[in-house]
Amino acid sequence: MDCYQRAANLGNADALWYLGSFYEEGTGVEQNYSLALDYYHKAAAEGDPDAWMSIAYCYLRGNGVEEDQAKALEYYQIAAQEGSAAACDYLGYLYMTGSLVPSDTEKGLSWYKKAAELGNARSMYALGYAYQCGQGVEINMEEALRWYEKAALAGHKNALLVWNAFK
Repeated sequence: MDCYQRAANLGNADALWYLGSFYEEGTGVEQNYSLALDYYHKAAAEGDPDAWMSIAYCYLRGNGVEEDQAKALEYYQIAAQEGSAAACDYLGYLYMTGSLVPSDTEKGLSWYKKAAELGNARSMYALGYAYQCGQGVEINMEEALRWYEKAALAGHKNALLVWNAFK
């Protein structure tokens, strides 16, 4: 904790985020959502786009703040706009499933593509699935296999199984 605190005092975004997560989970410290949010906001101010994801999650679950799905969605969008691959992936999921937002396959695929461009293996897999099943796009097994291969190379285990089954 001392090392994280020293790094956080120097403005290290990763250290600020880790301290926030420790307080949110109660790992090695007494759980304190308010302090967790404070650290997450500081990490976001230092340029950590995934810190916005943590803030969004707190609003989604009501951890230290009043539960507010609209505010959570707003913070997920900020995280995505700031370059969080995880936020882009999550927004893709939300639009594809109609959770928190009206279902919109076009927007979902767009967010998945952005996440995939940022290296998110789960979004690469989702794009493979979309092309395999014709989910918002024409069925295209060549394109599906291309995305499954990318996802497999990025470490997605299910994509590796699917890719091996089709190649």
